[in-house]
Amino acid sequence: MIAALVVAKAFGTLVLAEAEKFLGVPYVGNTLDKDVNNEAVVCREDGLDCVTFMELSLARARAKITGTTVEQEVKTTRYANLEVSYITRNHYTTSWLVNNANAGRINLLFQNNKGAKPAPNQLDFMSTHADKYPQLKAHPEWIPAIQATERELAKTNLKMVPKDRLTSVAKDLRPGDILCFATTVAGLDYSHVALIAGVKSGRVEFWHASSTQKKVVRDPDLAAYAAKQSKCPGFVFARPIAPR
Repeated sequence: MIAALVVAKAFGTLVLAEAEKFLGVPYVGNTLDKDVNNEAVVCREDGLDCVTFMELSLARARAKITGTTVEQEVKTTRYANLEVSYITRNHYTTSWLVNNANAGRINLLFQNNKGAKPAPNQLDFMSTHADKYPQLKAHPEWIPAIQATERELAKTNLKMVPKDRLTSVAKDLRPGDILCFATTVAGLDYSHVALIAGVKSGRVEFWHASSTQKKVVRDPDLAAYAAKQSKCPGFVFARPIAPR
């Protein structure tokens, strides 16, 4: 048990060490959606959004242990059943969390904590706003498959830590933990993803690709940041597991 704990802490530190290399990298959205006809495993490191920042930091850490390529590790976490297609990409953060938890790549945290509440799972934003997604606009025949995924995600029972309960779990967070901001926007589950950097004097520091600051940044106080996010009711946290 002690050895497993040491390995878990060491891997989180490795994830954060890889994330640190991206601090200051410009924020660039929609880097995965340049080709509406052909899905590819994109691993662009010169421009990141919040999800690709998290994915690449994790993939680079995993690759150092597995000896495989960063591209292969991104493929492993980004696509259901390792099938590279637009339909099988983990578009919703719920899908990313559930698929990677089921595969043993992450542990979902605080799911049984007192005060935890159901995370958003009534998802239909993609299928009801297909015109906002270039691939779905070009391929409306893919929409039923997206709807099927949304129906499956509605069966999930993830729990979130409400914003006013953050202090109760802060001491149990570790560097490299994944942070997901739940949202009350209709049809969506999460609005933002980040990595925990540590807890200092009770304040949770996190790193993220910020669309407002236009780059990957350090943010010293999660509670203060979240207080300004009126549509964020709480958080889901996950801990990366070192590959064997």
